[in-house]
Amino acid sequence: VARSPGGGYPEVEDGLGWLLRLLLGVPAEARGRVRVFVKEKCGEAADPGLAEALKAAFAGLVGEFDVERVEDELRADDATAYLAHLAGQSDFADWTLFLHADAPEHVHPFRLLEEVFAAALSGALDPESFPFMYLSLNYLDLGTSLHTWDNYASPMLWRRLFGSSIAPPREAVKGYCCVQFLVPRRRLLLRPQRWYATA
Repeated sequence: VARSPGGGYPEVEDGLGWLLRLLLGVPAEARGRVRVFVKEKCGEAADPGLAEALKAAFAGLVGEFDVERVEDELRADDATAYLAHLAGQSDFADWTLFLHADAPEHVHPFRLLEEVFAAALSGALDPESFPFMYLSLNYLDLGTSLHTWDNYASPMLWRRLFGSSIAPPREAVKGYCCVQFLVPRRRLLLRPQRWYATA
């Protein structure tokens, strides 16, 4: 779960109340298999003592709950938090949900996230045949948006990230803002961990 300031929804952004409600529905026998990693990107805006308060609120609901501060002055975005998680993990879960702290603002209807989480937890989804699932619907045409793809830094990032000598033109790139997604372990392991660390 990536947390960053803004939006004006303190219960969701600071208390993660929606996540607490989601996890209250996990059967007691399955709670030990659920791990939550909060990547704190609020910097100086983070409330003192918030990490301890979150850990106390989620105690007993999951097998592991961790809050880690992600320092990145240039890119305090979801990709930074997600890559920090992947680079720092040596033991990926069968399924990983990447979510924003304000997930209810991006996943519509929110019941979709509840059903996907329950299906992954119950074993109804087959990780060998299920490749990936976007949960957010904020589609972006990067060709028309200067703030999401510029003609200098974005192609440079693309070439570095994918080890390519070329990058696509802006009008060829499409994507999603504020991505929330589900991915099985086998897909995360397609790249070596050092790739995530240098991305």
